[in-house]
Amino acid sequence: MNPKLARSEQKNRANFGFRTLAKTFHPDVHLGGELAERRFRMICQAYGTLKDPSTREAYELGLAYQRRKSQRRVSAAVVACFTTSMLSTVVI
Repeated sequence: MNPKLARSEQKNRANFGFRTLAKTFHPDVHLGGELAERRFRMICQAYGTLKDPSTREAYELGLAYQRRKSQRRVSAAVVACFTTSMLSTVVI
């Protein structure tokens, strides 16, 4: 979610999204549907994470760390590719 949004608006969006998805994938709606049941459990777990401010903050910090880590990997790959292309140009 966008960090610029007010906390109350973020809560409202999370609440609305949870209710919509919960209605869609509720096991009572899909009798015997294992996939729907698994999705419903995942939706409930995600909502539990997002509704509690402390777990939400920890989740968002983890996302920020993963983004920085992936950006570093991309940067390292770009440098390696550039170095390889420069070496091949010098050799040729």
